[in-house]
Amino acid sequence: MRNDDRPDTASRSDPAVTAPQPSPSGTGGGAGLARNERDAAASAPSAEAPVPSPSPAFPEIGPGTVIDRRYRLHRLIARGGGGTVYEAEHIVFGRRVALKIITPRDAGWVQKRARLAREARALAMAQQPNVVEVLDAGVDSAGIPYLAMELLEGRGLDGILASKRCLDEADAIGLGVELGRALGHAHHRGLLHRDVKPSNVFIARSAIGEEQVKLIDFGIARMRDEGPTDVRITRVGEIVGTPEYFSPEQMLAPETCDHRTDVYSLGVLLFECVTGAVPFEGSFGEIVLRVNTEPTPTVRSRNPAVSAELDAIVQRALARNPADRFADMSAMAAALGALAAPGPRRPILVGRPPGSTESPPRAPVAAPDDAPFAAQRRQFPRVPYITPIQLMLRDGTVIDGRTEDIGEGGVLVILPRPFDAELLAQVRLAMPVTGRIATVQARTRWLRIARTGTAAGIEFVDPTPELGAAVRSCVDLARGE
Repeated sequence: MRNDDRPDTASRSDPAVTAPQPSPSGTGGGAGLARNERDAAASAPSAEAPVPSPSPAFPEIGPGTVIDRRYRLHRLIARGGGGTVYEAEHIVFGRRVALKIITPRDAGWVQKRARLAREARALAMAQQPNVVEVLDAGVDSAGIPYLAMELLEGRGLDGILASKRCLDEADAIGLGVELGRALGHAHHRGLLHRDVKPSNVFIARSAIGEEQVKLIDFGIARMRDEGPTDVRITRVGEIVGTPEYFSPEQMLAPETCDHRTDVYSLGVLLFECVTGAVPFEGSFGEIVLRVNTEPTPTVRSRNPAVSAELDAIVQRALARNPADRFADMSAMAAALGALAAPGPRRPILVGRPPGSTESPPRAPVAAPDDAPFAAQRRQFPRVPYITPIQLMLRDGTVIDGRTEDIGEGGVLVILPRPFDAELLAQVRLAMPVTGRIATVQARTRWLRIARTGTAAGIEFVDPTPELGAAVRSCVDLARGE
């Protein structure tokens, strides 16, 4: 019933494992390949025009594959319901990009192909500093539609909340202001995002260390000027998005939604940022019933430390009647801005800037006194690095997840569920830079369970020289060395 871009199921033997859908991430930035809005929209595969049929002898796609004679794939970033994202390099300019592709082997190929075309046009329309930059779009000679976006260095908000549970109020306010500006601009251009949630928010770090909030994934955005002749990608009655962040009208009559549905979703996101929970949880039916019949909990009922002023803003955004919410996203951003401290927003990213060896304190996994790794502090610099990972336990269980950052000593991992930390035997992941698959002995340093997932600090045990060299290259690249 719901389609919130959650991952497809992967085979246990697939080395490029499926993980919770992260945002495009890695190193890069700038606008070296950017086309203007008209060019990007014109080059996008049209939802109305037929896309070339895929070649009968459809090639295997992976690191080394060249898409449309211009993008060479380097490593897998994510595989999910909306497509597969690779780190790729433009073979002429040398710029690294996040390349999202759809192949005929993907379930729902025709629908996903049309949705990717819409996403390309929506991103071109929504371009603003707090929206991920679209660089290119098209269809290659094998019939593979693709969307090239800026390659971001940083972490997804869902991963940050999984490892921290909550943000400080000042951090949440600053994040809300930037998201409000991005959504307000999109609304002005006639776009509804319709899928505002932590996994579609990315905290990016520029080459000079400055942070910027980025709104990503416009895959189910709706354009105001869509008419009855436009191709319908979403069937009548189909639920797309994540119900915990739905406004009441998005649940009951999605075709009637206007910009105030995004106001509601941003209110849910801010509620979660400062409490570690969403206002209503349960199955889709349970959420529909509770949202439409129960009083909306206040932020301060879940976290009394939050100011009454921020609580009031969130409560207004979460009003059941759209007319009782902020009239538009600009008004909500202005209300949040009035609470923000003067000057630049302080960094949100977990951990220190690239190159720092300092680590925030962690709660160690319970372990015998003779297990020094349990209390060991971070010894190596860590940098953001998102890629699928498999955890292989001693009882034969395999858990798919994704990495959030990496260092020579180990990785921070986000998983869909907890596991017995003492049973971890090995991890399998794509190495930075090369994209080659590495399997390494590992052990668990700490676990933290949150609503958005389980965060785990994983320590490498005797990593191979090849993995160590790849990680060092990744760290040096992120530090500009």
